[in-house]
Amino acid sequence: MRLKDKVAVITGAGAGIGRAIAVRFAAEGAKVAVTDINERAALQVTDEILAAGGSAHAYRCDVADQAAVDAVMQAVTEDLGDIDILVNNAGGAIVGGKMQHFESCTREYMDTLIGINLMGTLFCTRAVLPRMIERGCGGRIINLTSIRGVAGDKNNILYGTAKGGVISFTKSLAMAMGKYAITVNAIAPGAIDSRPGPAACTNFLGHPGKCSEVAALALHLASDEGGFMTGDIINIDGGRTLGCKDD
Repeated sequence: MRLKDKVAVITGAGAGIGRAIAVRFAAEGAKVAVTDINERAALQVTDEILAAGGSAHAYRCDVADQAAVDAVMQAVTEDLGDIDILVNNAGGAIVGGKMQHFESCTREYMDTLIGINLMGTLFCTRAVLPRMIERGCGGRIINLTSIRGVAGDKNNILYGTAKGGVISFTKSLAMAMGKYAITVNAIAPGAIDSRPGPAACTNFLGHPGKCSEVAALALHLASDEGGFMTGDIINIDGGRTLGCKDD
């Protein structure tokens, strides 16, 4: 088991990519903190892990609320032990069920979207770093960004901006944390089967990826096998960022 007895926090783990990562990490021996703003979804994933013989605990967490994040990370430490791995997965391309365009969006919409996609990553990371540094035995930070953060997104400027911020944060933090043996990397998915969209038709493989494929990549980064990787932004997109597919 590649993550035996490691304590791993996965945000936004109630569904999709986050759920797949939580399930895979638990199967590899991790004690998983399943966090999500939807407490019922977090509990369902936790029950699934426990039924399969894994170790998991559910927590409700709004990553855009710094006080809530601090409280959850403290609770995880008390319940499961010191945090070894943080996967900042929580996010979303729209809020409130409908996208608002940058030139006409409300301040509330802007704050909420930036909050869950960028500030949530900052809050969660800042909550776990001091103890990781103090322990002196390394750690793993894995951020979920998007190919829209890599290449930009003219149709959803705010989302592309937030995910671009996650990329810059990943690189900057990796530079600062290397001396503590804490690695910081980001995964940039394209169209994935949890949320297929137009990009699924334009990548070079012609189909969306699987949540399990993203989870496998996250596992590599979290394990000893990924120990020499830091500051990397890894696209998993069927070649979408290579350019437009020519039929």
